[in-house]
Amino acid sequence: MINSHCRQCLLTASDQSRLFILEYLKKLDREATVTEVVKKLTLRQPTVTFHINKLAGVGLINKRKIGRQVLLKAHPRTIRCKLCILYN
Repeated sequence: MINSHCRQCLLTASDQSRLFILEYLKKLDREATVTEVVKKLTLRQPTVTFHINKLAGVGLINKRKIGRQVLLKAHPRTIRCKLCILYN
């Protein structure tokens, strides 16, 4: 049985754009700016920000703000999660 947090993560990451963002941040293995992510997608910045907020809301990515820049990184705890099929 999937616990409620894993279920929420799976539902959140089931969107193609969110899954791309998550995979991109995992591969980068460093912080990236929202601008970098926008350049990789064919979506507008407000749409990318919406998806980022959804991913951060369930704890799949970390985000922090420095001035006007928002830095993103895949959350290290969830990358090691053995229960979640997103990380195996």
